[in-house]
Amino acid sequence: NGHGLVVADGAIADFDGASVAMARNVAVVVDGAGARLRARRLAVSATLADPAGNLGYGLEAGGGARVDLERALFAHNRDVGVSVLGAKTIVSFHDVAVLSTQPTQSGTCGRAVQVGIGAALRWGGGRIEGGGQAGLGHDGQARRVGAREAAFAARAAVVEPRQRDQR
Repeated sequence: NGHGLVVADGAIADFDGASVAMARNVAVVVDGAGARLRARRLAVSATLADPAGNLGYGLEAGGGARVDLERALFAHNRDVGVSVLGAKTIVSFHDVAVLSTQPTQSGTCGRAVQVGIGAALRWGGGRIEGGGQAGLGHDGQARRVGAREAAFAARAAVVEPRQRDQR
């Protein structure tokens, strides 16, 4: 698939200073119960789409995974910069920037961050800038989307930084 980093099914990865550039489909995948990624100073950029022109995500977390990022950058990825989906999936950001997420080849999406299907995103500072469709979007089934000290500068906005539990 051309993934840059995969943490799955109970695996734990801990990084301080890493870069994933020009991976294909999804640059960083963290999936499955018990899977955990802790990273400080992570840069993910220019993820390539699949041959049909879809995907190109910077980060995809799901299936009950846990992700904790501090001082991370997601730039010039495609379709979705950061995707947080699935019950019990929890992603925490501290000083994270998601910049210039590009739409797919067909011109759809370009969403900086999406959260849904029972997942939770905790955002403790950072920014979203650029993107084709939305800055921060959730599907109404997100367990929690919260932001503190975050700046949003998206062209179109489905931005709800103070969303609380929807149980």
